[in-house]
Amino acid sequence: MQARPAAPSPELNELRESYNLVSIRASTAKAGLSAMQQQMARQGLNLRGDVREAQTRMDYMLQESMASIRAGDVEGGKRNLQMAERALESIERFLGR
Repeated sequence: MQARPAAPSPELNELRESYNLVSIRASTAKAGLSAMQQQMARQGLNLRGDVREAQTRMDYMLQESMASIRAGDVEGGKRNLQMAERALESIERFLGR
């Protein structure tokens, strides 16, 4: 007889939902950045370095948050998701959202 894995805690489920919402916003922001980057490239311009850095940080922290969620580390997942969301907010401000 195999033991069933423990059901995820309510905190972990809530964190997953929060992750999903932030991830959807991040996808939308990345699409906006991509469109802006293409438009700027046609004019011979590049995206600002701080915005590119924020996108890299957002992507990395989202990956770290998911790794924490998969490991059942609610606190680590929350911390990483908050950092991802801060980077996302700076991108959204840049995009005028």
